Amino acid sequence: MTTIPVYVIANGPVFLLGFEQFLIREQFNYCGGFLQQEAQLTIDDHTPCLLIVHLVGKFKANLGYLKGLLKRYRQARIMVLHAEDAQKSVKAYFQTGIKAYALPTVSAERLQQGLHFLARGQSFIDPELSQRWSRATMGLSAPAIKLTRREKEVLSLIVQEYTTKEIAQKLFISNCTAETHRLNIIHKLGVRNTAGVVREAVLMGW
Repeated sequence: MTTIPVYVIANGPVFLLGFEQFLIREQFNYCGGFLQQEAQLTIDDHTPCLLIVHLVGKFKANLGYLKGLLKRYRQARIMVLHAEDAQKSVKAYFQTGIKAYALPTVSAERLQQGLHFLARGQSFIDPELSQRWSRATMGLSAPAIKLTRREKEVLSLIVQEYTTKEIAQKLFISNCTAETHRLNIIHKLGVRNTAGVVREAVLMGW
């Protein structure tokens, strides 16, 4: 259970009802849901909240819509649910300031996990997306971040949600060595935790 207020902006009544039932069932502090065309939220500018935004339609229109929401609701930590899975588009959405992104097909368990990440001030991306991109990409596209070959291997597994113990087993190294690589990656990317590593990896096109 989380006490932080949660709001929903959905693109249709069926999705809105589904979100409402899910949030109430999982004991989130659900405070209201709206259809996109009628959304007029009353949010305290000084109180953080979670805002789930269900998008459809064209990329440019959605990008402008998100920028407007972020300008209007500055304390909101926004999770976007959208069918778009192109790296370039998702990266652009994150660059507007959203904190989480998932496909509409995300499981209830993953959605719950993502909302708990947001409640703690962390970022989240649907593991299905990171796995798709990881399979399609052999290395980092941002040369400014210099990772060793082993660190790249560890980063790839982190993006795929492997734990430190699982990474050690996968790469035939000790848990201590795997943890050292993870900490080195966190330092090089300038983030605080594994969630930040995943976010930066996505933004770099990993």
